[in-house]
Amino acid sequence: MIRTIAIALLASAPSLALAAPGDHIRAGDVGIIPKIDVGAEARTNVYRDESVAIPAANFRVAPGLLVASSGEDHEFRLDGQWVLRKYFFVGADPRPAPDVGRVINLDRYDEYNLGLGTNLFRKSVIGLRLSDDSALQNFRADAEYANVPYSSQLRNHLAGALRISPGEALQILPGGSWKWDSFRVPASDDRPDRELNERNTYGPTLAVRWAFLPRTAFVADASWARVDWTHNTLDAVPSQAYGDNLALPDGSQTKATVGLEGRFTEKLFAQVDAGYGIALYNADTVTAVDGGTLAADDDVQGVDGLLRTGQLRYSITPSDERRRGSSIAAGYVRDFRSSFFTNYVRFDQVFADFQGRLGDVAPSLRYELRFEDYGGEVQRKDIVNRVSADIKVAASDWASITGGGWWQQRASEDPVVEYDDVNFHLMATFTY
Repeated sequence: MIRTIAIALLASAPSLALAAPGDHIRAGDVGIIPKIDVGAEARTNVYRDESVAIPAANFRVAPGLLVASSGEDHEFRLDGQWVLRKYFFVGADPRPAPDVGRVINLDRYDEYNLGLGTNLFRKSVIGLRLSDDSALQNFRADAEYANVPYSSQLRNHLAGALRISPGEALQILPGGSWKWDSFRVPASDDRPDRELNERNTYGPTLAVRWAFLPRTAFVADASWARVDWTHNTLDAVPSQAYGDNLALPDGSQTKATVGLEGRFTEKLFAQVDAGYGIALYNADTVTAVDGGTLAADDDVQGVDGLLRTGQLRYSITPSDERRRGSSIAAGYVRDFRSSFFTNYVRFDQVFADFQGRLGDVAPSLRYELRFEDYGGEVQRKDIVNRVSADIKVAASDWASITGGGWWQQRASEDPVVEYDDVNFHLMATFTY
């Protein structure tokens, strides 16, 4: 579907206009922007193991493409990126271990993200919005001697909505959403099959936006989603004391929020909303759990279902068409979502960030603190800290250099999942 629409966009253009680097490629109303990131990354704890932290370093190459078309009544957008990582160093492991090719095992060439979006009949009372986003992401796991030491998630999210505009200030968007997730685990000689489980999440959505002031709007969102797993029981790791099997019941999630968002002054943007959600799980869908402590009917309800979002952003200097300005922001989010190894994870997250602009230099700094509460047969509480900092230097309109790093820590009631990890990176980005 994505490829067909992209080809149709290019074929309908009368001619390609090749410009200088940084000016992009024009084909009628279609803009084509190729880019590539080239650089290196280093990690202090590549396997996310708290007991023995093993460093590693890799080269990173990530070609990307954006194709966009904006006419008077229709908009189309296609963007994607392919990420390739080649490791050239992995630190020694002081523990007795088999002699395997750990450097080669860490190499990954399959990560990608691909997105498609359309906004049709923008001038009409009734329009149509469609989007389809897919991605494959690899997460390094505490499995340094596995043939593939990664947990991976392959996902696709298809969403659509009718846009009903009774007036210029009001938009009502009834629609639906379908998400498909495939979860994979580290591969080894004992377990060459990486497939773990698949999940389908689908249901109706509704969004309302009323711009009662020129730059301020009332917003409301509601959704109901059915959660269906391919396998409702999984083999558990015996050392984790969850019995012989883990239970993953099917269920449903309902959420509704209302709030305000907008630019209240020339420099101050604010977003505040609140709502409620419930997640109900059906233990009857788990047919056979032997030796486990079944808590498959652990639901999100009561005060646990309170949803809140708040964000303030202050613009120090304005953005322009090519470069962002300077701003500071702080926010708070309380929400819940499905987990791939238990019923759900409920979280409270606070964050603060700074995005700067000093001529051609753009520094940034961000801090996040997240409290996670997992419910279901696996019950635990985690605290995640993350600090990231970067400095981006615009060498020209078509080239930039970014250097920086981040630190991430997971503390948990379960010591098996705890770790500290530091990343350093240096990247060059070239845009045609």
